[in-house]
Amino acid sequence: MRGYVLGAVLLAACGWGYLQTKKLSDGGIEAYYRADAETTFTHDPDASCALIADDFRGSSSGTLNGTAVAQNAIGKTQFCDQQKKFSDVLANFKKRVGRDADVSYATNFDTPVYAADHRSATVRVSYTYSLLGGRLLNITGTRVDTLVKRDGKVLLLATEDHMTGTMGAR
Repeated sequence: MRGYVLGAVLLAACGWGYLQTKKLSDGGIEAYYRADAETTFTHDPDASCALIADDFRGSSSGTLNGTAVAQNAIGKTQFCDQQKKFSDVLANFKKRVGRDADVSYATNFDTPVYAADHRSATVRVSYTYSLLGGRLLNITGTRVDTLVKRDGKVLLLATEDHMTGTMGAR
């Protein structure tokens, strides 16, 4: 009898532990945004793509140099292609000019709003991104991210981004 009770307790503990690994936590979300900042700062397209869910959907809109940018919707493939192309642009910039583009990227995010099952969360994010101290590119924006936890990893499932920025000499 004692063996059955011990087995039931162990089984319940294992089940509880397994369910906890499927849930998002504040620490997991903070780690996600640290990784996002690092991959954005270093322009590592492979690492950036690894942070995106396969069924990702994103949209962005805003203004650049005072001109409205039409809303653009993308999936993971387009996101990864854009990351690779921009990484190549920065590498070519360094070859042509002989220096880095002095990337600056910072984010702040509000307290996550968790789904009832804690497997997803909505996070409001504000960010700044600039190249050459804002002389080449200067962007500020806000976005609403939906994060999920799959296979033990926190991934970006969706984002709605709105930015304002300037590009080139002002």
